[in-house]
Amino acid sequence: MTHRLQEYQPPEWAQSLKLIPKYRVQLAAPGVTPITEWKLPDSPQDFKVLLKRDDYTGVYSVVTRLARQLEFILGDAIAKGHKHIITAGALHSNHCRAVAASCAELGLQSHLFLKTPAKEASELKYEGNFP
Repeated sequence: MTHRLQEYQPPEWAQSLKLIPKYRVQLAAPGVTPITEWKLPDSPQDFKVLLKRDDYTGVYSVVTRLARQLEFILGDAIAKGHKHIITAGALHSNHCRAVAASCAELGLQSHLFLKTPAKEASELKYEGNFP
């Protein structure tokens, strides 16, 4: 698990921030995802919209923003020697899904508290992000 741990060096513009992570683990696909220009019909000539193509990041493309956050959160947990991660969310939470997948990949035990209006387990519908 610690073999995936990397020291983090922030970009130059962020080096003066107070809370800079010391470690991270790589979850999203390596490399820089492309930024492409998106042409909007009937927009002014000098109007530009640029899209960062996080859909190219691999298995985490659905939850890339979450994976990028978890790279630092889980990197910190691993650096501190933690083996269990506890989180909470709604029954079909993408956050919980990303945590569970990331923990499984890194060899951590995930413990999820899922909120639901159901009173009994038999009332739950097995669909969406719920296994």
